[in-house]
Amino acid sequence: MAWIKMRTDLLSDPRIAAIGDELHRNACVTENCDGRHAHVTAIGCCYALWALADTHSTDGRMVHMTTERLDRMLGVVGFAAAAVRVGWLKVVENWLEIPRFDKHNGESAKARANAAARQAASRSRHKKAQPEKRREEKKSNTPLSPPKGGHPNGSARKRTRPMTPEEAGEAALARLPK
Repeated sequence: MAWIKMRTDLLSDPRIAAIGDELHRNACVTENCDGRHAHVTAIGCCYALWALADTHSTDGRMVHMTTERLDRMLGVVGFAAAAVRVGWLKVVENWLEIPRFDKHNGESAKARANAAARQAASRSRHKKAQPEKRREEKKSNTPLSPPKGGHPNGSARKRTRPMTPEEAGEAALARLPK
């Protein structure tokens, strides 16, 4: 069965909004459209473009396809130009190319997506099969002894005010090996 990968957050993608706004301005959708329909139309056009490329291309290059021909196939004038402006389509001589096609489409991308889905399912199964591990606190009746040197920072007494530069110099000299 053939399939293409689509993100679930496309409706909120700024590039879809830009394409949808342009389709709305071009009056490529119905006159009573409030703008959201144009964004849904943009997603439908992207789906059709990606499916077309997946069916007729192995590397994202669609030879003999022009922006006009793509718009005519989709039935939406201006989609191809808007897709070019947002970087989802590239015009090269007398053909179109989908940039980064191999990242989301093609056999290697599908293999990666399938492997990720299998791995997620496997992790889910193993997580359910193993009992929950509980860590019990070890209780000891012996009191904790203070750290060596008397104070947690290693000094003999707790300092209540910052050192003056002279005191800091003396303390540094006292720590030097003799």
